Amino acid sequence: GGEASKLIVKHLKKIDSDEKYANDEAAQTVKLQQLFKLLDADNSGSLEAKELPVLVQGIAGAYKTLTKQEIDPGYIEAILQDADSDGNQDLDFGEFEGLMKTIGELVQENRPRAALKQGVLSKFKLRTSALSDGQLDEYYSAKTLEEHLPTLNTGDILLFRGMGAVSKVIKKLTFCCFSHVAMVLRNPSPAIRKAYSIPDSEKEDVFIFESNATTQPPRPGGGTHIVTLRWKLERSVRKEDPNYLLCVRRLKMPKNDSRPPDSQLFPDLEAFILKMAGVSYEMQKVDLLASTTVIGTIPLKEDLSSVFCTELLTACYKSMGLLPPKTNPTNSLPRTFTSNQRLVGKFKVLRGATHGPEQRIRCSKTREQLVAEYQEESPRPTPVPISAKLSVTLISGNELPSSSSYVKANLRGQKSKTKTKKTNSPEWNHEFTMDLLSDWNAPYEEAHLSFTVFHKALTSDQFLGMAFMDLSSITFPFEGDVAMNTCGSLRVRASLIE
Repeated sequence: GGEASKLIVKHLKKIDSDEKYANDEAAQTVKLQQLFKLLDADNSGSLEAKELPVLVQGIAGAYKTLTKQEIDPGYIEAILQDADSDGNQDLDFGEFEGLMKTIGELVQENRPRAALKQGVLSKFKLRTSALSDGQLDEYYSAKTLEEHLPTLNTGDILLFRGMGAVSKVIKKLTFCCFSHVAMVLRNPSPAIRKAYSIPDSEKEDVFIFESNATTQPPRPGGGTHIVTLRWKLERSVRKEDPNYLLCVRRLKMPKNDSRPPDSQLFPDLEAFILKMAGVSYEMQKVDLLASTTVIGTIPLKEDLSSVFCTELLTACYKSMGLLPPKTNPTNSLPRTFTSNQRLVGKFKVLRGATHGPEQRIRCSKTREQLVAEYQEESPRPTPVPISAKLSVTLISGNELPSSSSYVKANLRGQKSKTKTKKTNSPEWNHEFTMDLLSDWNAPYEEAHLSFTVFHKALTSDQFLGMAFMDLSSITFPFEGDVAMNTCGSLRVRASLIE
């Protein structure tokens, strides 16, 4: 296998570096004939079953040399079966040529990109913060959503670079530019559509399955939900970042071109998705710690009563037979699902499956176009200031992740912050007032009063979670508990002042 591996590497490298050789099919045929003769030990004119293991070893060695990644021998054998067009268990030279073309394409797709030289820890990070939008397009081989949609399949991994407070913490602690993961779900069954409240009027066929701190439609505590990929991307561009970074890693199964229906390929997936309907976002403090540490290997008992994004994706892959049954879903990070996993190790993907490199999914519309469309679909009068004000008192915190906490309140850019005592414990019964606009009680996300809880630390304060008050659904005066999206709650009193 070693000599075969060297010849394969030499052949593929020359195609990549020598334009004349890449366009000279006759020269390539001569090289491949040399390799074929080396593998055809008995000079029978075909590669028989007893000779194929040497070919498999050669391909595996060449793939590792050129991509710096391992390839599952089962996946190579599946490619060999596809190349054996007449099904006689032997490969003639024509079939061998076709096989080597497939291997070349696979290597080209998975070759490491040029390293990003940014910062001391660049070799450990997927750093993109210093790249322009055009450089991101080139680095991640960007295509528009419309170009991607026809070829996306169930099981493809989606990687998101969020820009919010939670996302920034996750990216910083895990040395990765991606802060969230989800899975593509194509053409969900009627049972899944019903369980996840997908309306019959929804005509899109590419959805995402994820666990998030917020859901659509909104649900206290967040959790699992299914939304269209188009809605997710366009909303992120409109509300979060005009150059929002979303990438896909395609799941490649053996004989991907003749892929059977999902119900046959992953027979246990639907039952798993139905079981996870309505599950809340991760509420356990220790699990959240494990999900945001660079090690990501804290030994925790599997508990799917509440899940964060990577925990859900890992458990989902287990149900699909793509990860070993003993894989612990809590031992995963967003970077676990990227092509750069050296710092935290890899999960062994089964069934001969592989993943392609990250490819960017570009929104074809600008933020300005999306805002205009959104306002046209949901016309709103221009809000104006009114004389009434909102009085809010943060009475106490219940089971917050830290005793050294303080709370920031935000209503349309108006901010207030609780004080802390000398012992760093929170100073409760903090009262503040906020100005209101004429649409203050409309059911818009922008009209929600938000509370962000932080742990006070010597270096940089740590984000602990958020809580939201939908002012449109509250009867004033109000006093009650407002649930955090991580764990615990805030006791709040609110009233209107005319």
